[in-house]
Amino acid sequence: NTLGTGDIVSQSITLQIIGSTDGTAMADTAEYDIKVFAIEMVNIVEESFYVGDGLSYRHLFTQGTNPRLPLLVTGEGLLDLATGQSGYNLTLPATFPKGYAEFYAMKYEITQGQYADFLNTLDPSHALNRRYIYNGYMYNMQQSGNDYFSNFPDRAMTYMSYNDMLAYLDWAALRPMTEMEFEKCARGPLDFVPGELAWGEVTYIEARNVDGAVSGQEVCLDSAANFHYYGADYYCHGGSYGASMYGPLEVGIFARDTTLTRESTGAGYYGMMELSGNVREMCVQVNINNSNPNSPSNYTGIWGDGILTAVGEANTTAWGGGEYFIIKGGGWNYNQDRGRVSDRYYINYEISYYNSRYSDMGGRGVR
Repeated sequence: NTLGTGDIVSQSITLQIIGSTDGTAMADTAEYDIKVFAIEMVNIVEESFYVGDGLSYRHLFTQGTNPRLPLLVTGEGLLDLATGQSGYNLTLPATFPKGYAEFYAMKYEITQGQYADFLNTLDPSHALNRRYIYNGYMYNMQQSGNDYFSNFPDRAMTYMSYNDMLAYLDWAALRPMTEMEFEKCARGPLDFVPGELAWGEVTYIEARNVDGAVSGQEVCLDSAANFHYYGADYYCHGGSYGASMYGPLEVGIFARDTTLTRESTGAGYYGMMELSGNVREMCVQVNINNSNPNSPSNYTGIWGDGILTAVGEANTTAWGGGEYFIIKGGGWNYNQDRGRVSDRYYINYEISYYNSRYSDMGGRGVR
């Protein structure tokens, strides 16, 4: 598997300003505020991989097989597969991102600090549509005038609706991940393991205790813990929120300096963190109904362009146009089965759910 560790090579970066977003020239006498935001990404190389694992609830599988066999994805062209909810057939068009081709993915789930940075770049009236001010369930988003901040910026972002996530990803010039890409990120090119979690095993160690009162310095005290889910004790005792609290942990908390294996850090094949557990992640679903044959999603994987609508919504072509989203990876409020790579328990979230916010739901982007 990919190591996912090492030093970043320092090099010069030149920023060229070519004009405003509407094409008008920038005035020589005007002042402009320019901010640079960095997001750590992981390279997902072009290679074949499996979707489905032969065991997880409603997993994708090869058409016409009984028992249902996982499907080997060998390209980005037309693809026949079956959806697990009813065993119905589906043909995905070549335009739907299946995960075979090379792409980049966020190493970590979107954090509360990253989302606050996003809000602070929007027109104040537009930010009102994208913010949720609350302090609880290890979520902390505060507002002072037109400024937004989180006291725990390294925690995974929750209370983020699908429309919120689309707006963030459009602003960041990323795009939402498909459910097939999610499985590729976790499993890589390896053979499927029935019921496997993101680190390729069915075994796990629950996180129960944390320490560190300053965001960015929290550590998990449970030796070799790699999974934050609703287990024997879904509280996380200690840390900045105190005893007997529950909610998402800081992203990358299991990536200890002394551990390099997938299982000991809870990492996916390419080094992405918390694909199983912590917060549930919204991904684009392959189908948009539950009939036979299924209708494929109209999502095409176009990148965001950094420009939102006048009210702070994503406006990238074929985003938010009625595609269904699926919730993958499980989270702090769900049992271990929901953390399985191929699990499809929470499906068919259509447009009426686009503005719903939950204490355990977040996501990440790809490009």
